[in-house]
Amino acid sequence: PAEGEVRIRLTATAGSLEEAEGMIAPVAEEVRRLLGDAVFGEGEESLEGVVGRLLSERELWLACAESLTGGGLSARISGVRDASKHFAGSAVCYSPDAKREVLGVSQSTIDGPGTVSQECAREMALGALRLFDADMAVSLTGVAGPEPLEGKPPGTLWIGLATKDHREAVSLVVPGDRTQVRRWAEQAALNLVRRHLIATAR
Repeated sequence: PAEGEVRIRLTATAGSLEEAEGMIAPVAEEVRRLLGDAVFGEGEESLEGVVGRLLSERELWLACAESLTGGGLSARISGVRDASKHFAGSAVCYSPDAKREVLGVSQSTIDGPGTVSQECAREMALGALRLFDADMAVSLTGVAGPEPLEGKPPGTLWIGLATKDHREAVSLVVPGDRTQVRRWAEQAALNLVRRHLIATAR
């Protein structure tokens, strides 16, 4: 287990590599069947690598709007090979003023539900979608800690997703220090994008 990810390791003892792989194959297949689309990859595949592949296969462009992760999500996405073929860009908007002036988050949202809210996550994602003229945008806002923000405890996350015909925002409350919370946020955002790409490809 790690922040936002669980690695499952299957091992076998046999007289040869081929024999060991043959023993593991049916077990691995059963694990994949039981876990379904919770499985994002095998071996050394990263979540951002899988997302990049799915975007490239469908020739889609992704944009980001980040607050608490401070560019960490876009750094991971842009670190993938051929990211220039699917990553449009990111807006790191930490302050309420930046969220309003760069991404178009409404003052009524900032004054009302606040920057750590479903409304803010949705508006941030829509702002990034417009700003980068992308096919899809994901946003992150929340409380990395160690102090509460806007009455919300550390570890409170909102992740927004927007396309030209779809809007959603999901909330999580996760454990850990600032580094762990930020990692949770990145993983959750990438997984939301991955799940949407899988669902809309069917």
